[in-house]
Amino acid sequence: SYVANDPQIQPVTQPNFSFYGQNTFNIPGNWTLEISGWFSSRSVWGGTYVTQPLGSLNAGLGKKLLQDRLKLNLTVNDIFFTNPWRGAMSYGGLSIDGTGGWDSREIRFNVSYNFGNEKLKSVKLRKGGAEDESGRLGE
Repeated sequence: SYVANDPQIQPVTQPNFSFYGQNTFNIPGNWTLEISGWFSSRSVWGGTYVTQPLGSLNAGLGKKLLQDRLKLNLTVNDIFFTNPWRGAMSYGGLSIDGTGGWDSREIRFNVSYNFGNEKLKSVKLRKGGAEDESGRLGE
């Protein structure tokens, strides 16, 4: 609850909950499907604005090729364009409605390739100066 010192500002009580979820599914043929999203219920911002619910649903499709060295990913963020915010407040006889946002809906295509040599053996960790000193001291 928000209760202001000024009696003209209306007290605001708004329970809120938020969640985030993400899941990746392996599909035959070296394909992956990823679904993620978040949601935030009505809430209070800045002490007096009651904001409307907002969130985002995202999806991606990936494919591995060339012995898993080449990875292709196509993702879509904020599929339903539910990320922009809306809020309202009342102060005395004045009511304010506000909205805002950004270009949250986007499509991305990523390509990555691993040029590394998969057959190299892992490098042994060498002892450093601190380990040599502790050996000399008998620790």
